[in-house]
Amino acid sequence: MRTALDILVAAVPTIVTVLVCLALHGRRSSRYVAWGLIGLLSAFCLLGVLSIGIFVLPVALLLASAARLTPASHRSGQPATPYDHEASAAAPGVLSVLMSRRP
Repeated sequence: MRTALDILVAAVPTIVTVLVCLALHGRRSSRYVAWGLIGLLSAFCLLGVLSIGIFVLPVALLLASAARLTPASHRSGQPATPYDHEASAAAPGVLSVLMSRRP
């Protein structure tokens, strides 16, 4: 029979994933909260490495890569868009550099 503690331990990755998603799509300062939660999940992986931690490790790695790849909003209160004309004019992306080098 499962205890409430077992269910809570199994639900930790899901809870942290939802909180990180909310933090990444919030204000710029909430990105620090997202990275803090990812750090706590990584510590959870290290503490439980002999039981559930090895199965949670891919979740922590994927959350870290999602936090790294999610663009930060540059205006207060507005979410970032994947393609921002102002940002692309200041620093062209890899695709625009590659497309400009065509013969």
